[in-house]
This record gives sequence, C-alpha cells and structure tokens, in this order.
Amino acid sequence: MASVLALAPRLLLLDEPTAELDPDGTDAVFDVAGRLHREGYTVVVASQDLQRLAPRADRLLVADAGRVVRDGSPRDVLSDRSLDDRLRVPPTVRLGRALRDDGVVPPTRPLPLTVEEAVDELRTHVDLAGEATTQPPADGGDAVGTTTTEPLVRLTDVHHVYDASERGGRVEALRGVDLAMDGGCIALLGPNGAGKTTLVKHLNGLLTPTTGRVVVDGRDTRETRVSTLAADVGLVFQNPDDQLFHSRVADEVRFGPENIGAGDVDARVDRALSRVGLDGMGGADTYELGRAARKRVALASVLAMEPRVVVLDEPTAGQDAAGVERVGRVVETLAADGHLVVVVTHDVAFATDHADRVLVLSGGELLADGSPRTVFTDEAVTAESGVQAPVPTRVGAALGFDGVVNVDDLLARLR
Repeated sequence: MASVLALAPRLLLLDEPTAELDPDGTDAVFDVAGRLHREGYTVVVASQDLQRLAPRADRLLVADAGRVVRDGSPRDVLSDRSLDDRLRVPPTVRLGRALRDDGVVPPTRPLPLTVEEAVDELRTHVDLAGEATTQPPADGGDAVGTTTTEPLVRLTDVHHVYDASERGGRVEALRGVDLAMDGGCIALLGPNGAGKTTLVKHLNGLLTPTTGRVVVDGRDTRETRVSTLAADVGLVFQNPDDQLFHSRVADEVRFGPENIGAGDVDARVDRALSRVGLDGMGGADTYELGRAARKRVALASVLAMEPRVVVLDEPTAGQDAAGVERVGRVVETLAADGHLVVVVTHDVAFATDHADRVLVLSGGELLADGSPRTVFTDEAVTAESGVQAPVPTRVGAALGFDGVVNVDDLLARLR
C-alpha cells in the first residue's frame, strides 16, 4: 500500500487486501482505507469480508459473471436474499433478518451491520429481563484429542528456531509444543507470526524440530524422506502460486499420484477435481484461473494423493460463499472418512461451523486446545492471543448470554 501511495494516485484499488491477515491486521488495513477516503481518495476494495467491509463502505457493488448485478448502499444490497449464494452474508445481517422474519423488529428498520448496531437493536426490541444465563448449550464436551492408542500425529516438546543472524539474532517460532492429533477437523488459529505455518510444515518434513520430536504414523520425521511423508501428509499452501507449477490443470493434479506410484491416476484426478467443483476443467490453463480457483486446483492436487493427513493453510481466504461452502464440504467428507484435517485459518466462522477441535498458538506456544465453544467463549484466550471471537459470541456476551458461538445459538437463547 505504501509503495502505491507514494505515487499519489487519486484512485486506490485494493484487491483482497486482508485475505490472509489476522483481525488486528485486517482492521488496520480497513482503517487506513477509511482514513484515505476521508483525505479525498476514491477507494475501491474487492473483498469477501463483508462483516468488516460493509459498515465502512458507501456503496456495495456485487459482480457476477462479468456483470455488476447490484449497486447500492450496503444495507440495501444485503437485504436482497437472492444474492446469498454469492455473498458471505455477515452474521449481524443474518441475525437482523431473523428478528424481522419473526416479527420482533419492524421490517422497515435498517439492517444492523456492526456488532454495536446488533446489540442496540436487541436491547431495544427484545425483552431480556431475567433471560440472560451463564449456562452455555451442551456441545458434547471438549474435543482435546485424547486417545488410548498412539495417535496419528504427535509433537513432543517441539522447538523450532529460524537462523536470523543477519537481522541481529535468531527467531524462536515454536516453543515447547506438545500435541497429539488423531482424526477429525482441527482448526489452528493465532495471530500472524504465531507459528501456525511453521507448525504444519513439521507434519510433512518440510521443517524438522530444532529440538523435540515429531512422529507421523509411527515415523520420526527427522528420519523419513519428505517424499515418503508426502504420501501420508498433504499440505495445501496459503499461496497457491508457491505450489502450482504445471500450466494445465489436469497435469498439476496428476503429478502427485503419479509420483507415489498410484495405479488409478485418471480416476483420482477426476474425483479430486469434482470434489473441489472444477469438473471438466482439466484442460484449462492453471495460470489463467483466478486466485480462488487456483487455490482449489492446489487442493485437488493434494486430494488426488489421498493422504491420511490433509493440511489446509487459509483455505477460505478470498473465497466467495460458494467456495467456502465447497471447502467446508470437502473438510467434512474427509473427516467423516477418517482423515485428519488440519485447517490453519483466521476464519473463526469457518472454524465454528466445521472444526471438532480448536488450537490457538500465540508466540510459538500452544495457548488453548478445546472445542470451538470452549475456546471462542474464553475471554482470557481471545484477549491474550488476539483471536477475535465470532460475531454472535460478542453480541451474546454484550447481552449477558455466555456460550454462544453462532447465530442459531443466539436465536435459540433469545426465543
């Protein structure tokens, strides 16, 4: 942004500027955009993060298949439910719609866009006297990965130090991480620089511990070739362009299974492309696809290898509503089939919807490990780590409702 502003443009275009940033970084970018607008710039932001963008925008344009299909104020555009298959509708809007559908709030009242607006609306229109409770809904208990047999993945007192002597010292990215993982969907959260990507690169041997031990399916990663681990651990990078190197989609997806000697490569390629919604795209030029589609090609290239462990680094970044839903289906199917799925993400809504277990890293240390409800409603964890609680959690807490993690939770408690 600074390099562009140095040119003193009148029009500033920001293309998914916050897709892989933590909450503080995201708010900082949007705050800068707002300040620039007040200084006289015209600022155009292409983003899927409507919860943060809509309250700051003067106009919201919705594009589909090369056409602008809606152009208006954010409140007016988000009241059009025919767009819901293309937009990630903010939780505050979903809550406001439900209150209007139930006849609690007049339908002519503008939809709430911010947490503060949603709280004010509820306090004004809902009788909360005697209703708030500290008893959260049951969620089956904490998912802490306890197992009586040796887990698929175990990290024991793992430290990892990057040599940064040219910058005046060394960086300790992981500090004594002890962790066992054995199946289901595990979401790994924490601020930028917390050590999340460093941790998951230890699972397939791209990195090995400075001290400590990582064991995957009974094999010490220090003593196992990366090519061998690749058959069991598939890592989809945060940036697809760090992973893709074939110009044709089908060639990219078939590369992995061919290299591990799979006998049904064509069938694997077809299945993988179908699972990520790229049926019939095998002949397409990888580099002519948009970034979101390239991320799905990278995902397909890993799925085609059918590994026991699948690691997804920021899989929903830059994805539209349909893309997020598709990734969610892939994650749930893999988990149901017995795979271990590790999702590195800042997307707390996705983690709430799909994770069995949430891990929070902060400063290279494991700060929290539990169910989404337990972790996201622990104010000490969110305050220390910078992980922002889900919007419904923050709305519920302001009204005295503990244990809320999604819109359905909050509506059930209100009703």
